[in-house]
Amino acid sequence: MPFFLLTHPALTGMSREQFDRLVEELEPCRRILAEAEREKRKDVNRRGYNPGFGFLDHRHRVLAAVLNRRNTVTLTLTARLLGRDRSTLSYHAHRTMPLLAFRRP
Repeated sequence: MPFFLLTHPALTGMSREQFDRLVEELEPCRRILAEAEREKRKDVNRRGYNPGFGFLDHRHRVLAAVLNRRNTVTLTLTARLLGRDRSTLSYHAHRTMPLLAFRRP
């Protein structure tokens, strides 16, 4: 239910159908970047590597990035509504923001 409320057009600036299309459009870009990061980590010394921000699915990452970019809902409130830790949501939102540049106008 909170996800449905957070995808309201007044908060995201797009209809729910447009949001769903955005998530689908960004999925290939996310996969490419994730693969590049995995390759990069293979070459880097593992010392100091700390993934510690937990998992968040792509749909929720995009939602957090959109809401954060639009400044409609704080990440703290979004995290509470989604039952996630604020730092996890913030980490993934900021890592997903560059993907929004691939969005078609």
